[in-house]
Amino acid sequence: MVLIVQTKDATLPSRHVNAPPPYTPLAAAAPPRTPGPASPFRSSPKVSFDSLPPHILLQIVNATVPPQSLRTPEYYIESLYWLTHSLRLVSRSTYIACMNFLRSTFLTDYLTNIKHPYTCDPFPLEPPEASLPPQYQRPQAIVSLQREMAVLDRFIALKCSEDVRSYQTELHLDLDHFKDLFELEQPKARTEDLIRKYGMRAGVVSLVAPPLATSTPISRLPTPLPFSAISVNFSPRKVGVTILRRTVVDVRRDRDETLESVAKRLVKELARVLGRAG
Repeated sequence: MVLIVQTKDATLPSRHVNAPPPYTPLAAAAPPRTPGPASPFRSSPKVSFDSLPPHILLQIVNATVPPQSLRTPEYYIESLYWLTHSLRLVSRSTYIACMNFLRSTFLTDYLTNIKHPYTCDPFPLEPPEASLPPQYQRPQAIVSLQREMAVLDRFIALKCSEDVRSYQTELHLDLDHFKDLFELEQPKARTEDLIRKYGMRAGVVSLVAPPLATSTPISRLPTPLPFSAISVNFSPRKVGVTILRRTVVDVRRDRDETLESVAKRLVKELARVLGRAG
């Protein structure tokens, strides 16, 4: 049974919709705000690797290498390879932190490869920072004043690459890839550092002397000479000092003669040439 209820007016009443309020700018409508206490979270700069303190960043780098109890040879080698070829290239801060860790890790292996009678000192006591050129002062300093440190860095990069390849494939040839590094590059850089050390004592080498023009003749070389213009031609029997790609002095070297003795004789000859030129 269906009941049909009929109303007097079947049409629904129309709904009345109010018009939206007129647009007013938010700044004009909002009441003025009174300044409150400054929030440390709003004023703090964005945190990045470059903004971290060096000791904290160094701890982060150390944490990327697995602890001694969890290390496997392959995973440890891959971690060092990643530090060398990836992480240290992120920024200046990560480069300094990674190289601090890598240099201390590979220093023992580096020292065992030094040939007799050569000596090495990649981490010397540097002169006061105020006497250094701007490119060697912190925090801008990435390149060290000690030229042998660049040899150590090349050894680290080569050692990490060779270790990874030896684990990745059995077809890798175990050749002596460090021969040229320790028979030529290391004694050459060490001799240049010794010339800087003994030359500064003798007054013929300076760190802050103005750079030389490429057209400067040997007869008009100034005293002292800028260390940036000095390089060494090294061979087992003969060592020479080169300035602006021109050999100024050279001396004979005995096979068992130390680099310190050779450097002192080169500085003495260099002082004689500069004295004659003056």
